Amino acid sequence: MSSFAQTALPNLTFTWEDLLGLLRDELQEYGSLLGLLSAQQQSILERRPESLLEINQTVQTQMEASQILMKKRQGFVLSLAESFGEPNSSSLSEIVSHFPDVTQPMFLSIIEEINSLISQVRRKVEQNQRLLNRLTEVT
Repeated sequence: MSSFAQTALPNLTFTWEDLLGLLRDELQEYGSLLGLLSAQQQSILERRPESLLEINQTVQTQMEASQILMKKRQGFVLSLAESFGEPNSSSLSEIVSHFPDVTQPMFLSIIEEINSLISQVRRKVEQNQRLLNRLTEVT
């Protein structure tokens, strides 16, 4: 892929490839987090407190890594919004229409997948919290 950002938007300090790489990393982090949350849920259901403590620490570390990537993405989006004359509150999905036509479907697809994983992670966290609360009540 060529570096569209450097020719189309010379005032940006990153390229389209940088943004795409960041989104791919974020997608991978959320996928890993979802896997850890499933393992956490299994430990809760099997009432294995020793493995649950270990998984909880790993989940916390993974969540922190995901937050760092999300903040970095938000910085990219803010730069893009300013470059395109869009409000600072614009989401990446709203800004994609300014991207080169050949890149739009790829970015929209990865954004959709990230949003789907975020929703799945939130649901799994809520499920695990409910399970932990019930387990605490029972014991």
